[in-house]
Amino acid sequence: MSLETLRQTANKGDPVAQFRLGVRLAAGRVTTQQAAGWIRRAAEQGSDYAARILGVMIENGRGERQDQRAALHWFRQAQDKNCSIAEPYCLGSVFEHGEVGFADKSEYLEQIRFAAEQGLAEAEHLLGVMHQHGNCVPFDFGQAETWFKRAAAQELGSASYLLAKMYQFGRRGVAKDIVLCIDCLQKSAAQGYPRAHFELGQMYAAGRELQQDDRKAEQMFRHAAQQGMHRAQNALEAIYDLGRGLPEEVVGEAADHWRERTESDPSPFAHFALGLILDAGRGVDRNEAAAAEAYQRASEEGLAAASYHLAIAYANGCGLKRDDARAVELLQRAAKGGVANASLLLGLCYEVGRGVRPDSQQADKWREEASMKGHGFAALGCPIYYHCDGEEPIDELDEYEPQASSRYLKGAQKGFDQAQRVVAEMYADGRGVPKSWWRAWRWRLRSSR
Repeated sequence: MSLETLRQTANKGDPVAQFRLGVRLAAGRVTTQQAAGWIRRAAEQGSDYAARILGVMIENGRGERQDQRAALHWFRQAQDKNCSIAEPYCLGSVFEHGEVGFADKSEYLEQIRFAAEQGLAEAEHLLGVMHQHGNCVPFDFGQAETWFKRAAAQELGSASYLLAKMYQFGRRGVAKDIVLCIDCLQKSAAQGYPRAHFELGQMYAAGRELQQDDRKAEQMFRHAAQQGMHRAQNALEAIYDLGRGLPEEVVGEAADHWRERTESDPSPFAHFALGLILDAGRGVDRNEAAAAEAYQRASEEGLAAASYHLAIAYANGCGLKRDDARAVELLQRAAKGGVANASLLLGLCYEVGRGVRPDSQQADKWREEASMKGHGFAALGCPIYYHCDGEEPIDELDEYEPQASSRYLKGAQKGFDQAQRVVAEMYADGRGVPKSWWRAWRWRLRSSR
């Protein structure tokens, strides 16, 4: 059963479908909270297996708040119904990923193998993973391939994806085969697996295993981003934020898509993506006010990157009235959400007193936090984008080239976030380095991680 069909059945209230959907989401390691939510719904409808797994997830804080008392409650619910883990492939998925340990895994292995031999796709997938990693069974990539094929034949997207990765690089006893790799990735994507969409997006963007196609790359990233995959969302942020590289008609189509999503099925990222496109003004008419409004919607729903962009809009008066105090407030929210550049800008604001009173201790604190997040850009001795004196940003490469180009490249290679952003701009414009949209996108994506 495909992921989409399973989701439709689960939405109708079928506890078995809800349970299996939760298992598949957990196995994909993409949306743990959603997985826990579906498993909880199945448990609340009386599924003893779901109750057992929910207890394990709560006990270990996976997708649910860690709470030993609540975990014990669900374990008792399963015990009261004499839960014998007749569908152990789900429980096996939990311990296979190292989320919880069992004193004796052999009994679960026996039951997992039995479930796989009965044709349960999730059990077949799990047994393949166990052979692939030598978990409770001997390393055997041939056996892993066999079980993945059986699960993939039942339209289990995660199994098709793992097959593709085996063929992409070749494994012991499994020959490298790019044609089979792409075929499996396309099947996995058709079955709704987000990691397959992301992998195909990278291939289309690079033009290596597949012919270079910006339109298809953006579409693949978009499919994965809509399912909550953070790496795909970062990829799209990199593409839209650069404002170049994609043909204008592709950006226009993306804008129409995200605009429709904000109306029909809104999500924080849908608003954020639309804001980035409107802000860049490529393929669509630039509309700073509408972009700021989109950032606001996404920020209110907890998206840290949107808070950062909204802060910059307030700081520069782009699309709304300039408000330095509000900008600092949003930078703090973004910094707490893990945006390293927001931490650095807060340090600058406290240093010169823009939006806040000057405070050298706070300035040092936020700079240190930026450094802990891998930023470290100030140590390069290069200029930065944001200027707290209200002047227009200087043009980094015009003033410092070629010395700055070398510093930026060295800083980017060391993992400094802001340097990676500048290097992305360098490759996008062909300034100081050969022009390369692919390299620009890769550096911008690395800076987003």
